Amino acid sequence: MNTRRSYFLRRPIPVTIVTLFVLSITAWNGFRAWVAIADRDILLRYDGKPVYTAASGLIWFMAGCVLVDGLLNRKVYAWRATVLVSMIYMIWYWIDRLFIQVSPSNNLMFSAVTSVIIFIAFAAFLFWPSSRAFFTRRDHE
Repeated sequence: MNTRRSYFLRRPIPVTIVTLFVLSITAWNGFRAWVAIADRDILLRYDGKPVYTAASGLIWFMAGCVLVDGLLNRKVYAWRATVLVSMIYMIWYWIDRLFIQVSPSNNLMFSAVTSVIIFIAFAAFLFWPSSRAFFTRRDHE
């Protein structure tokens, strides 16, 4: 119990929030890939793209696993990689939504506002002074 408690106490809360968010997106994309493979017939019946969905899900799942490992283990690359991958993910999400897998729903404004708010919150936690200090300090345990 003490090791788990000290493990989380050594990290600033914003780093923990970013890590949990990245873990959630990673799990979601792993689930997308698995469902695209397991239910490819259903996707094909409704003009879905199971190969694209599985491939993109696997790519984002693997990228997320690398980020989660870096965030949990305070790797040197973790902060910069998280900034870069979060920007690429946001761009990919909108390209995917608007051009690749066009959604017939008309909640575009809600999705735009929600993704901007989530991205700003994510960036704020990532650029929080304690988060920056956590990844730039040289006194690694």
